[in-house]
Amino acid sequence: MDKDVFINKKTFEIKDVDENVFICDRYIAPSIAELNKKGYKTLFSCEGHIVFDWTEIDHCDLSLLEEAEKDKRIIVLRVYEDGFDYLTERTIADIYIMFAQKYHFNDLPLGFKIDEEPNSFVIRKTIEYFDGERKKAIKELGSEKKEALSVLYEWAKKLPKKEKA
Repeated sequence: MDKDVFINKKTFEIKDVDENVFICDRYIAPSIAELNKKGYKTLFSCEGHIVFDWTEIDHCDLSLLEEAEKDKRIIVLRVYEDGFDYLTERTIADIYIMFAQKYHFNDLPLGFKIDEEPNSFVIRKTIEYFDGERKKAIKELGSEKKEALSVLYEWAKKLPKKEKA
């Protein structure tokens, strides 16, 4: 697994070690540094970790059991009188940036969308592990991730500097 890097809170330079830093995934770090240098304050981010694993879901409604048993990406673990527990295969990786406030961007990086909720403002791109029924190869997923992070960085570089309020 790749090691995290640190971004200096004052200069927003990427460092391996520094006492005045915040942790950031290595491959999204250039974009996060660029955004913060220009005044677009970020809170959290993720470069989109491509991991093949399973997630356990506890106590799903029993009415969904028949459908779950037909799904190739679900393993039913336990059945109760009123529900069931199951494992589901991970099928996506998300690249995202949560900002400290809502910004009005004229455009977004290709393939990214805004997720806006009352207490958060996020731009996100989801990488799907499947193309229909075909499971993508790790090399293909890696290429998609690399391209998306490149597009994100190019977008961040072209943003105007945010004027201070």
